[in-house]
Amino acid sequence: METDSKGCGCSLMKMKLPLKNYNYLHLKLVFLINICVCLLVLLVYMKLPTSWKIYQPKFLNQNLIVTQELNLSSPQFKYLLNEKWKCRNATPFLILLIISRPSEKTARQIIRETWGGISRVIVTSSERDFVVKITHVFMLGQAYDAKQEVIELESLTNKDIVQQDFMDTYRNLTLKTMMALHWLQNFCPKAVYAMKVDSDVYLNVQNLVRKVLRPELPHRHDYLTGFYMENFAPVRDPLSKWYVSEDVYAPKLYPPFCSGTGYVFSTDLASKIISIAPNVTYVELEDVFVSLCLKKIGIAPQAPPQPNLFNNHFVLYTPCTYHEIITSHELSPNQLLLYWTGVFHTLLEC
Repeated sequence: METDSKGCGCSLMKMKLPLKNYNYLHLKLVFLINICVCLLVLLVYMKLPTSWKIYQPKFLNQNLIVTQELNLSSPQFKYLLNEKWKCRNATPFLILLIISRPSEKTARQIIRETWGGISRVIVTSSERDFVVKITHVFMLGQAYDAKQEVIELESLTNKDIVQQDFMDTYRNLTLKTMMALHWLQNFCPKAVYAMKVDSDVYLNVQNLVRKVLRPELPHRHDYLTGFYMENFAPVRDPLSKWYVSEDVYAPKLYPPFCSGTGYVFSTDLASKIISIAPNVTYVELEDVFVSLCLKKIGIAPQAPPQPNLFNNHFVLYTPCTYHEIITSHELSPNQLLLYWTGVFHTLLEC
């Protein structure tokens, strides 16, 4: 019995050996297949950036950052709407580049009826009148929250909309600002000054011209001013809309910059920013990105000549207060219309 049982045990052991060999060969085969699949995926991934650039404008998700792979020194998107002749017949002293979302039709109309409708300002100095011309354009990306045909009709009616075919999102504001600079360089290069301004801003154009730009003085070069900000640290909270990771921007502080809610600059800066942009760390926060470009070329933004002229926050309304400032931020279209009307109805009292 013992011999038989030992014999049976040996037989069982001998029978299991081929199974172990079989499993080993099977695992080798699976391992080789996995290696091949990984190599194939790697090859496809390496080719993706090139092919993605080809189809990028058509398949952009509204939350996707598209500018990481862009050459910011040249236009990457086509114009859906353009105003090539806006500055052809009358070169403006000041052009307002108004950042607007496609869905903000009401806001655009009220801007046209208020500060965007001012076409000239008269400045009296040394018994001489300086009459300066002003115009505006609205800068839009591609609509995902508005019908394109409605925007096209608005453009046909008002002749003041410039639009390219990237998705219009907060994360693409740097792209929109670069679009504005390209348009300025190509279609309104002889303007003396330009102002990049948001559509939820109250703008006192007369004060901007009389207190800051001052046409009676020689025109400035390499000039940018607005709500001046310095010693601001990057926000590292991933849940914040202003989040910037250390991988993108490692320094502890940003260089001085002017709030993107509204800053004015000499138009000679447009070409300089465009030229240096590809060599600058891309940051989604467009006002920071502009300041990084300026720092790269050795130009610093300047504080305005008086404090509290530019404001990146909402200024509590009184007619006389709004008569003295240049910008107040975060106004609804109805507030803008109401405050604008109130300022001019009580002008003599201030």
